[in-house]
Amino acid sequence: MRADRGKQLLKNGVYRVLGEATSEVGIPNGGDERTLRVLMYHKVNDLSPNPTTVPTAVFADQMALLSELGYVPVSLEAVRDHYLEGAPLPGGAVLITFDD
Repeated sequence: MRADRGKQLLKNGVYRVLGEATSEVGIPNGGDERTLRVLMYHKVNDLSPNPTTVPTAVFADQMALLSELGYVPVSLEAVRDHYLEGAPLPGGAVLITFDD
């Protein structure tokens, strides 16, 4: 029961982040090939428990959920090629970045 609650909280968080990020700029939710979503992480580890660090198990769950929802991770190179050369991005493209 507790694991189900945790999974639902995780899903709600991912939906909220993706929904707010896309609705604020007028982009509908979904796998539009013209839409690039960017998720930024500060740290992913199990050593520093603070608000900017995501535990590794939570990060793994988030990545699995993104995959289940049809999002496709893309590289910075793919994004560069898309904007500079017109290379297509897959529907549901998501760029995952780490600032540290």
